[in-house]
Amino acid sequence: MKKLFCCVILMIAGASELISAPITKTTIGQGGVKAYFNYAVFNAPEKGTYIETYITIPGQSVLFKKQKNHFMATVHVEISFNQDGKAVQGNSYNVNSSEILDTSKKPVFTAIQRYPLKAGKYEMILKIRDANRPGSEELSASQVIEITSPQDKELSFSDVELLESF
Repeated sequence: MKKLFCCVILMIAGASELISAPITKTTIGQGGVKAYFNYAVFNAPEKGTYIETYITIPGQSVLFKKQKNHFMATVHVEISFNQDGKAVQGNSYNVNSSEILDTSKKPVFTAIQRYPLKAGKYEMILKIRDANRPGSEELSASQVIEITSPQDKELSFSDVELLESF
């Protein structure tokens, strides 16, 4: 019975990963970046709780710019975790696609980041824009998330994240 219960829990966790909804916003005439965002909360016994964020960018939604002998796309990401109106954690970074020679086959590219956060409620604010399209509209989203910390002698589970490849 316990094995069946564990299998059902894993299947539900996997199904929630498969149905994560995209964050999308398009600009008429200019196109717009499309992004899929997901996160998972983990606890490392010696380090505490942290959130791991996953951003996936479909290559066909961004501009691949000619470099010396290849093409590459760049997406600028800003993420912040706010508590009581103040940013307590965050980052601003660029995500680069792989280098390609043929723009008819634009690859999907991803970014994974980790942020240590103590237990509590946070407003996560995410902003994404195509760095190769100056003046293009920014994709933005916000969500309230709650981080819980396991108590001593209490059984608890971190989130489950399935791998696409390894």
